[in-house]
Parts: sequence; structure tokens; C-alpha cells
Amino acid sequence: FEEAQPALRAGLQRMGRFLGLVGLVSLLVGGLGIAQAVRAWINGRLDAIAVMRCLGLTPAAATMLFLVQVAALAALGSLLGAAAGAGLQLLVPVLTEDTVPARLLDPMRPAPLLRGLVLGTATAVAFAAGPLLAIRRIPPAHVLRRTEPPTPRLAERLAWLAVIAGTVFAAAAWQTDSLTDAARFTGALAAAGLVLGLSARGIIAAAARLRRR
Repeated sequence: FEEAQPALRAGLQRMGRFLGLVGLVSLLVGGLGIAQAVRAWINGRLDAIAVMRCLGLTPAAATMLFLVQVAALAALGSLLGAAAGAGLQLLVPVLTEDTVPARLLDPMRPAPLLRGLVLGTATAVAFAAGPLLAIRRIPPAHVLRRTEPPTPRLAERLAWLAVIAGTVFAAAAWQTDSLTDAARFTGALAAAGLVLGLSARGIIAAAARLRRR
């Protein structure tokens, strides 16, 4: 297809960029689930973190300890996903019979597999960074008196959003090979997230008002 007519090549390139961004959106939706899972995981490990703090572990070291675990699990999950994606391509000729000959497919291509592995791991780490920052404010005294799980401060939230925005922009630029398309994609996601966030706050406020009544 790289030797086809210019109009056909341009159409195929646009389709490739579109499908790449669709896959990235699915990955980001999964990142939201990862953030919630990591937050619940940290809240369940408050006692262990407090004990490690009492034994002399610094807040930065405790955060790095859990960050390494998240990165390792993310890399393992991304590796399994890449292997599943490559394996499913082997079933395409079987399912489509003579429509797609097996010789046209080459699932064992290092570049796409490596891209999936890097994007999956980086996205998981970026979305998990926010909950992990709260580890720095878990006091050693938690072993003696039960304290509430720390809530993210404004500076931590802004830093987390900056990390996510940078990761999304870099991933979109890598998927589309275009800084302009990456900026538009990141801006559109930011606008959608802002609208959804404000809508959620409005719904929560309305529900609370109805409950008081």
C-alpha cells in the first residue's frame, strides 16, 4: 500500500492515525481503573506503610517501593496483552478462511509489540502516580492511632494532572507521528475531562441537596 496512489496512501495514513488514537483512548480508560485500584490498594496497606516508616524507611523510599511494584505489574500486564494481540492475529486466517491469506499477516513484529509494551506500562505508571504520592504523608503514628487515608493536596493533584497530560501528549505524538494531532487530541481529552468532572460535581451536589430535603 506504500506504493499506491497518493490519495489512497493519505487515506490509509489517516485511518492508521485514527485507529491508533482509538486504541489510546481505550488505554486511557483502563488507566482510570488502575488509578482507583491503586488508591484502594494503598488504603489497604496503611498499616504496613506506617510500620516501614517506623523502621526508618523514608517517604520517598516508601513511594518508590510501591511505584516499582506498580511498574512491574503494569509491564507484566502489557506483555501479556501484547502476546495475546499477536496470538489473536494467527486466528484471523482461520476465521476468515480464504479472504485474508495467512502470508499477509506477520504478528511477530518487534516494533508494534514494543510500542504496546511501553505505552501500557507508561500509562499505568502515570495514572498510578497520583495515589502513590499520598504515601509520602502517611505518618508513622498510624500504627498507634487510626488516621484517615490521606487525600491528595492541590499541588499533588496539579502535578498528577501534568504527568497525565504529558504522558497523553507523548503517547498521541508517538501514535500519530504528528505534534499537531497530539496537541489537538490532548486538548480534546482535557476539555472532555473538565466537562465530565464539573458534571459529576453538579450531580453529587444535587443528590446531596435532595438527600437533606
